[in-house]
Amino acid sequence: MSKFKWVLMACVCFGICIFILLHYFQNIANEMKIENEIRKIISDVEDIDEKTTEIESKRRVNSLNNYEPYKVTTNKEIDGILRIKAIDLELPVFTHMNESDLKISCSRVPNTPPPGEGNYCVMGHTTPRHGVIFNRLYELKHGDEILMHINGGEVLEYIVTEKFITKGLDVQIFEQEDNKQMITLLCCSESVKNGRLVIKGKMTKE
Repeated sequence: MSKFKWVLMACVCFGICIFILLHYFQNIANEMKIENEIRKIISDVEDIDEKTTEIESKRRVNSLNNYEPYKVTTNKEIDGILRIKAIDLELPVFTHMNESDLKISCSRVPNTPPPGEGNYCVMGHTTPRHGVIFNRLYELKHGDEILMHINGGEVLEYIVTEKFITKGLDVQIFEQEDNKQMITLLCCSESVKNGRLVIKGKMTKE
């Protein structure tokens, strides 16, 4: 092989390596930006709670039909903070679902009630990186605790009661069940094509 071909191959390999490295660092930068945005939203929620008086807290908690989402500085409405210790998850839940927000965190399913008012349904994406958004949802098991921190400082406690996979998006999982206080979490399933992994939990104190 001529010297020119060796030089050409080396240049091509070098270019490919540079491209891969740039792509890698761009992904890291994007993830850091998303993580910072999530931290900022959670910080805003904590600041709002600190400014909420005990009277306002009791008014909101005792009248969940008048539930008010958090309004954070990103001009987004947040239902609250979802925390699942078993999978080291802490995410804001957006009140209104759109694709741009789902790239950052999870969101309440449209036309379903707010937290504490029936079957509270939350949807999130899975991503190529382990531990991002709902990637670890499959690790949950019966009895695991799910906490939903809502406006006014109240924490709704649920325990996992069901875990299953549906073929496609089964709207029956969003149905209300005789005013039972529940939570439904769902994301894409890696084991079933077009399937959805569904986690259901019941509230421990209704």
